[in-house]
Amino acid sequence: MAIAGITIQTSPEAYETVRERLRGCPAVIEARETGTPCILAAVLESDAARMEDDLGALSGWDGVVNVGLVSVHYEDELEAKGTISCPAHKPRKNETACFGEAPNPLTGGGR
Repeated sequence: MAIAGITIQTSPEAYETVRERLRGCPAVIEARETGTPCILAAVLESDAARMEDDLGALSGWDGVVNVGLVSVHYEDELEAKGTISCPAHKPRKNETACFGEAPNPLTGGGR
């Protein structure tokens, strides 16, 4: 098992819905308000091989703007196998990063 500490940024309209949905999600072992508008904190427990998929699914919920990984702990997998599995690469859903754009906006080239 892997345990991840995460933050969840929501739209203002979706905050309450996402908060309640987190509390009912079996992989979420704790969910709390942070005191910062539209930001929740949670602890997610999942099989190490599924952690990336579970985080991706959470980021796809309606009203979720961003899921931030604060910490991740893979101790069980390290004890059992001596290594941590690296998940297969998944392409970005938002197209290419700005570094691949032509002209590159970071070097002063505009569009």
